[in-house]
Amino acid sequence: MLFRSYNGGGAFKLACRDRRGVMVTLIADNYYGYCKKEVKTQISYAANLFGNCEEEHAGGAIAFPAYVLGQEFYAGRTVLTKNVTFENAMNHLGDRVEIQPERYAVDKLYPDVFYVPENSDFSVRDGWVKWPYAGGTHSLSLRQGDVYMLPWGTKIRLQKQTGGTMWRLVASRADGTLCHKPCTVSGGGKSEISKSIAGIVLKGPVFVSDYHRDMDAVEEIIRRDFSAIYKQPPAADRAQRPILSPTRSLGSVIKLMTPSAEYTDEHNEWLRTLRQTVRQLLITVKRYYRQDWGDNWRQYLTVDRINGSLGHELKYRDQKLLGNYLRVGWDPDGSWRIYKLRPDFSPADKVQVEDDITASVVLARERFTKLDPEYLNPSFKLVQNCETLLFQRPDDAIHRGFDAQAEADMASPGSFISNFEPLTLAQARKLVDHVAEFDQYTEPMKKLLTRFVTQPSDGNLAYVVA
Repeated sequence: MLFRSYNGGGAFKLACRDRRGVMVTLIADNYYGYCKKEVKTQISYAANLFGNCEEEHAGGAIAFPAYVLGQEFYAGRTVLTKNVTFENAMNHLGDRVEIQPERYAVDKLYPDVFYVPENSDFSVRDGWVKWPYAGGTHSLSLRQGDVYMLPWGTKIRLQKQTGGTMWRLVASRADGTLCHKPCTVSGGGKSEISKSIAGIVLKGPVFVSDYHRDMDAVEEIIRRDFSAIYKQPPAADRAQRPILSPTRSLGSVIKLMTPSAEYTDEHNEWLRTLRQTVRQLLITVKRYYRQDWGDNWRQYLTVDRINGSLGHELKYRDQKLLGNYLRVGWDPDGSWRIYKLRPDFSPADKVQVEDDITASVVLARERFTKLDPEYLNPSFKLVQNCETLLFQRPDDAIHRGFDAQAEADMASPGSFISNFEPLTLAQARKLVDHVAEFDQYTEPMKKLLTRFVTQPSDGNLAYVVA
């Protein structure tokens, strides 16, 4: 049987619709996005026929706020989001966990998730999480990769500072927020909303202006009484907590050093007179302070002496400290505008839930039950992703090493990759041999390209994507 090429063998689309409104479309094209546009059109058409709902060109992710807790954290001596005990949590989880006699539990599906009591203490330096038990204490090793869940849902993990040598505790909250970017044009940031900001955070030294003067100023602040700074005083035991007390968290100290409507005008005015280097140094002291130091904390934070003069880069136990910075635009002369992030900043944990095709409906508040009491809106939007598999547009991957997540995904087996140029063995070898350019890639992409160009001469791999 002979076939004649339709449209001269070129790309084409055939579409038809019957009197009932049923649509059928046949696409012959190598552009993946064209198919998605057609699917969007048909869902939009169906939503219009159905009524009271719409198809949105949208993107979104559930973001769970995360914070750096520092080297130590005392769950039983800080403000709890909810007054929940270990037993309360176990009643909710039921047979999904295996409760241990020492008053902790292990998740049956994820054995690296541990549920620990509400009065647990965490210590990076000592390498444990412990809690009172049977007249004594019980502890678990604090291990990288494990997750320690408190009864109210906060997850705590051990994490090494990116680009640094310090390990610290990072907590992420259980109450996530759906960040929905509705009705967005192409290039409007639908994919970006679900990406972590971690890849664009810059690392840099922690500076002091004048070492001795700044240290003296910090010591004066530590000895200061802050109990009278509140317009509406809290309980006396909370208002009188010293800065270096284990009952005051790192975040609490940062809040104490930030102007707020909760504070008196006098305190806010005093805060505005503080030098940035002093504020940063105080928070650094709090972050690394240990109770057994007592008042001798100054000896652990130093600077080098360079050509006979004291330097400005702060060190902790002879290791240079790193801070997080973020570039936000440029000045007219082209120089970067960089801002220092809070020492307890950690990128939010994100779960992508929509990208490109979303169906939505808006309903009155009265149609819902069990709403969060903090939500006072008269109406709410419900959104539903319409795609079986979500995808990412790694636009920044054109810059080698910039989008670390995209390169890690592309270097992993089983990925569906569209609209990337396939590189031949000769092209890949030329790229690897250009050391200056090759070195800009992240480690997963370097390994992928190296494996490809070093395959045996009879290897069956013809192309690679980078």
